[in-house]
Amino acid sequence: GNFLMPKRMPDGTVATKMIDRSGDVPFVTWKYRDTRGEVLATHRSNEVKYDHRSRPWYKKAVETKTTRWTDAYIFFIVRVLGITASHPVKDGQGRVTGAVAVDIELGELSAFLSTIKIGESGIAFIIDRERKTVAFPEPASMIVEGEESSRMAGIEELGREWITRFFEEYDRRGSAEFVYKAGGTEYIGMLADFPDALAIDWKIVIIVPQDDFVGPLKTTQVVTALLSLAVLLLAIGFSVFLSRSISRPILRLAKETERIKAFQLEGETDIQSHIKEIQVMNEAVKGMRASLVSFTRYAPEEIVRQVVAEGREALLEGDKREVTVLFSDLRGFTRYSEKTRPETVVAILNTHFDEMVRLVSRYGGYVIDFLGDSVFAVFGAPTPDPDHARHALTCAVDMQLARLRMNRENTDPGIPAMEMGVGLNTGYCVVGNMGSNMRIKYGAVGHTVNLGARIESFTVGGQVLISQSTFDAAADFVTATGPFKAFGKGVADVMRMWEVRGLKDDPDRVLPPVVSGLKMLPEPVPVTFRRFRGKQVDPETCEARLIKLSPTGAEMETDRGLAVFANIQAQLPGSGEEVVSIDGKIVNLGERENRYILRFTGIGEAAGEAIRRMLAGC
Repeated sequence: GNFLMPKRMPDGTVATKMIDRSGDVPFVTWKYRDTRGEVLATHRSNEVKYDHRSRPWYKKAVETKTTRWTDAYIFFIVRVLGITASHPVKDGQGRVTGAVAVDIELGELSAFLSTIKIGESGIAFIIDRERKTVAFPEPASMIVEGEESSRMAGIEELGREWITRFFEEYDRRGSAEFVYKAGGTEYIGMLADFPDALAIDWKIVIIVPQDDFVGPLKTTQVVTALLSLAVLLLAIGFSVFLSRSISRPILRLAKETERIKAFQLEGETDIQSHIKEIQVMNEAVKGMRASLVSFTRYAPEEIVRQVVAEGREALLEGDKREVTVLFSDLRGFTRYSEKTRPETVVAILNTHFDEMVRLVSRYGGYVIDFLGDSVFAVFGAPTPDPDHARHALTCAVDMQLARLRMNRENTDPGIPAMEMGVGLNTGYCVVGNMGSNMRIKYGAVGHTVNLGARIESFTVGGQVLISQSTFDAAADFVTATGPFKAFGKGVADVMRMWEVRGLKDDPDRVLPPVVSGLKMLPEPVPVTFRRFRGKQVDPETCEARLIKLSPTGAEMETDRGLAVFANIQAQLPGSGEEVVSIDGKIVNLGERENRYILRFTGIGEAAGEAIRRMLAGC
């Protein structure tokens, strides 16, 4: 007959009730503890009115020797409605020596029902098999106070004639759903059993005035759908209420795995649980996410997503597709890297690549490879993109503008301003997984790729050159000068190229001239130059005159015919009798015949001093 019950009070303190019947006179002791467990007060009395051995929860657990759920009843101490789960306690010989139980208050069910809106004045409530109210939107109506005790209210004691009338009609008709009249108003009523999975013999009743529904809501099919939805929501809510303390971590892990399956790898959910297995699963999920994030840096995300979704190995396969390829290359960086510490070179390249790759990804492209200080990207693969040419052009212009911005923001005097050339070409090529069964890489091959790389080799720093096919695909989108004709190594036909100046109707995306700030020299300066033949300099010396000059280039006049993209080595007058050499490329024709715009491509210290000296006289 001994009894022990701890109970958390509304203010967070804990009250413990102990009944001791081991002596001649039973007594009850109450102890009250604060949130830290320290005893605040103790009360002891010989007036013991409560005997758990007479309570249904105790009797059922002891008699059946199994876990039992009681019907709803009014708790002895707090006088609120609830249910009790009890389980028998056995000694070493299997004899029942008592029971342990947990009280679950049902007030949340009533609070939940009060939030359900069914029409304008409809109502939903729950009854047990004896038609006592288990949950009601107005909880005060559920308990009938007597002189010595309280009891659950029956449906006829709720004081609502239209509810009583519903059950009279229900008993008469035997149907669980019908329309009836009470007090001059027509009501739609429905009664449904709780799902079998809950193992509780309760029923939900929904009653709503028929006039609350208009239009198609008057049809029986819609009413049935709404009532079924209400029952489903209530069943789910009640099930979660009973099991959330155990199932919540598992559900969160399940959601995380679903997010990973959908390849939503951003963010991280840290799930705390005292259950070791759940913690192991949590660490495994976190490790899987981190591995996939790292994997996407080596392979296209679409390919990784496909491998994860299909659960198979990546295959060596590809298809022929129209794409736009983009090649970019830093000018003069190789010469700078040869005299710079390796860690500094890597840091500069990583900063440059971070910005370039960000822009490629922003416009739907994919970086296939890094070739030294160059970037090789493709637009239109792996994910098809009907506007791949426009996206690639926008990306190329933004890359050049970003490179200019990075030069302006550089505060390290040891890092020179860097320039970059960008070349684009549009056409069909083969894209897909390539390599061997031991090492696979996503790549693109074909004449389109080779021609794109060749076009980039014709660029100078700050310049974007595109092929005729790329220009044709975006002629209404891009502002360009040209076409310029040239013959490329390994290309049988003449190459027609356009220099991109900016994007139409977008004043924020305009590139500065590759040769800017030309100043007229007081007098033409005689110079000589020699052509490049491949990697070698032609021994023939040609005469010319410099008409205009800037720190990055010059306007040169000569009667020796030169073509755009021709590479030359000019000899400029230095100090005294000294002659300095400077490499350059013809990037355009001058305004007059026999004049050419020369872009310097390699300025040494002596050449730079010679240029500054000539500009000082302008």
